[in-house]
Amino acid sequence: GTSQLSQFMEQNNPLSGLTHKRRLSAL
Repeated sequence: GTSQLSQFMEQNNPLSGLTHKRRLSAL
């Protein structure tokens, strides 16, 4: 479920996807 939401958000808002990736990298 989370994966689908992430993909949807990334498609709608690429910036959001970038932020999410950065967060994962930070962790």
